[in-house]
Amino acid sequence: MAFLTDSMALDRQLTVKPIACAICITLCLWKLSIPKNITMVFLVGYLICARISLINATNPIEGLYGISLIVLMILTLCIFSGTNHAVALTFVGLVLAVYGLCQGIPWVDRTGLMGNRNPWSQCLVLILPFCIYSYRYMKWASVITSILILTNIFFLNNRTSFLALGVGCLTLALFDKRFRWVFVGCIVGGLVFTGSMASMTQRLEFWTASLGMIKEHPIIGVGISNWPYEIVKYGSLLKTTPDIFRMAYPLRPHNDYLCVASETGLVGLACYLGMIGSSIYYAIKQKNRLALVGMVMFCTIAFFSFPKERPFLAFLFVLYLSLLKFDAVRLKWITIPAVAVMLLVCVHLSLYHSTERRIAKIRLYTRHNQWNKVIAEADKCSRLNPNASDTVPVRWYRGNANLHLGLISEGAKDHELAYADSPNNVFVLDRMGSLFKMTDQDIEANACFDKIESMVPSFEVSR
Repeated sequence: MAFLTDSMALDRQLTVKPIACAICITLCLWKLSIPKNITMVFLVGYLICARISLINATNPIEGLYGISLIVLMILTLCIFSGTNHAVALTFVGLVLAVYGLCQGIPWVDRTGLMGNRNPWSQCLVLILPFCIYSYRYMKWASVITSILILTNIFFLNNRTSFLALGVGCLTLALFDKRFRWVFVGCIVGGLVFTGSMASMTQRLEFWTASLGMIKEHPIIGVGISNWPYEIVKYGSLLKTTPDIFRMAYPLRPHNDYLCVASETGLVGLACYLGMIGSSIYYAIKQKNRLALVGMVMFCTIAFFSFPKERPFLAFLFVLYLSLLKFDAVRLKWITIPAVAVMLLVCVHLSLYHSTERRIAKIRLYTRHNQWNKVIAEADKCSRLNPNASDTVPVRWYRGNANLHLGLISEGAKDHELAYADSPNNVFVLDRMGSLFKMTDQDIEANACFDKIESMVPSFEVSR
């Protein structure tokens, strides 16, 4: 069980979360109804664009994860539309805040249940408005939970969280001028208590690379969840951290809007913005301040992070959408298909996250040269998730293990399959070049090495 504490391991609750969420939602599907509003139309349109984007994607299988999250959002909205869960979320916030406080010092290492302190802080920020709103129902629980959450946010020291709080207060200041001073406090806090701007410089480079993707694939994009597979082609633009593809592979551009545009095209972006814009319009029209503040804060976070990729943050956004009241159509015949779809989503997410756990173990065994265990874990991985989050295929690890065990033919076969799963990964290309070189296939070897150097000039190839 050592891999559970390994720094490369992901959140240990990843497998449990989608199962529990899917079961709970499935049990509620008897209430399923379709809200009659343009927001739902845009959301379905975004789902269609996401599916179309996989036509020319480098790794279409990877896109199933992004599509599953969108389907989960749609079904969740159909279930909870027109309901307010502020009281329940206040108790959830209390538990999460206490959990965060109990993780110990130093604060910078606090990751909560998210595996990273930044989304953990953003999660608490999005729960906070529900806690404050519940003051009218249970004063002490609201006050205590809000204070504990703010304490967590303060010490987690995330710039995006401070900015989201500030923008949320600025939104409230449009209705109540007293919130202007809270807005100023949040912005000053964000400037005083945050560190260097190196990460912002890196984000700007990611955004520039994303604009390049949009320019080359403006209609249907590179494929939902395929941004990590294409960013390497723009490696020459990432000058702040030349060795980033060796150290910490970039997974997202840290801007949901650019991510949506680059992955699903400008039509997908139009649908995504239409969903957000229409929901904000309805919140203003219905004078629903809670929904308005929550959605504005989510949109602010989306400028500098990727909350739509975080299941729980996306779930909170849907709960803000569900605060808006609309007429709904209830179709009895749709219940059984919806349950079937939900079960498929549950199975897919469970297999996906189960493979992530196995990949974490594979990395641990690789570092300790336990090659037989690497092969055993690789054989158990699902083909629904053939690659690690950094686009390194499971087959690459298996092939690497076989080569170390002296099984050259098996290793070469694994690396050919790895190339099919992730043709732009620099480690895959470098190993393929080395194998071609071993068999005196110099033309093929040079082609692999030249492709690496054209994408990432700073990468040291094995010529």
